[in-house]
Amino acid sequence: TTKSNEKASYFDLGPIDHGENARRDMVLALEDMGFDIPDDISSQQKSIAEALENGALHADELAAMLEIDTGELMTELTELEIFGVIRSLPGKMYELIR
Repeated sequence: TTKSNEKASYFDLGPIDHGENARRDMVLALEDMGFDIPDDISSQQKSIAEALENGALHADELAAMLEIDTGELMTELTELEIFGVIRSLPGKMYELIR
């Protein structure tokens, strides 16, 4: 195919992702509240942690909120549990460790 899906220009310094500022604000707010979000987690994992800031959510709710595949979500949730960022609850519920 000759059609490119790239939207950035040659000198594009800013991100195309317009949600970056909102996610960064959420991370800063979480850190101000005493949450320690590791720097070595992916942006997808940070989005998951931010989604759980207001309480526990079901895995299907998270997948719908973040618009990601359930299989991919489960991989990310497992890594976040290993890192000690979240914990799983009965019934495929997940919460942020405070």
